Amino acid sequence: MTDYAEEQSMEIEAMQAVFMDDFELISSDPSTYKIKIVPVLGGENYVGVSMVVKYTPKYPDEIPNICFVDAINISDDDIINLTQMIYDKIPEFLGMAMVYNITEVVKDWLLDRNVPKQEEGSMYDEMIRRQQKAKELADAEAEKEAAAIAEKNTIEHPKNWGTPVTPESFAAWKAKFESEMEKKEVKTVEKLTGKELFEKNGKTILENEDEILDKADHETGEDDDHVLVKEEEGIAEEEEEEEPTAE
Repeated sequence: MTDYAEEQSMEIEAMQAVFMDDFELISSDPSTYKIKIVPVLGGENYVGVSMVVKYTPKYPDEIPNICFVDAINISDDDIINLTQMIYDKIPEFLGMAMVYNITEVVKDWLLDRNVPKQEEGSMYDEMIRRQQKAKELADAEAEKEAAAIAEKNTIEHPKNWGTPVTPESFAAWKAKFESEMEKKEVKTVEKLTGKELFEKNGKTILENEDEILDKADHETGEDDDHVLVKEEEGIAEEEEEEEPTAE
């Protein structure tokens, strides 16, 4: 059976020996203490923070309670991010004394921010620099992953890949394409405007109308002459019938 109290006591003694004046015992029941952490021991430190550790009954098989206080040149948002990062890291250390390992993680985090306090403009520049650095790292990781996927696909599915395009092959294709385009004849079709189309169609309609009228007049004239001849023949026949005969 694990003697958690003994393990906790031994770790407290070790932390006192390592951090000495930077270690402060707050309570013995439950065991609670504070450790001051700076990025560079004996060097120039522009940032710093104190970590408060409170053991749970079954620590180190349980996660201890940890918080950060007395921050120097560190924003509240950064403290929140640091706390979250530490709690994400703790599961890796469960089952063993972990406080010293946690202080090393915090020290590295502080080291990245160990720069003199800057004016607002300089702080903005520093933020942009960090964002750019993060983007470069993300891009490099993405390129590495894409290259790995491409290599895997090439090995597993070699037939799915066509002929690779090189600057030389592209230049040859471009020259051939331009040569073929120069040989083609471009035909242009003259298009009538709306006015021209109307005038053309209108002229055709008028010509057709004149032709129809001429034809109608011609046909009407022939019918009148035919009727006139018929009438004259009828009159002549009547006169012959009425002429008296000699007795």
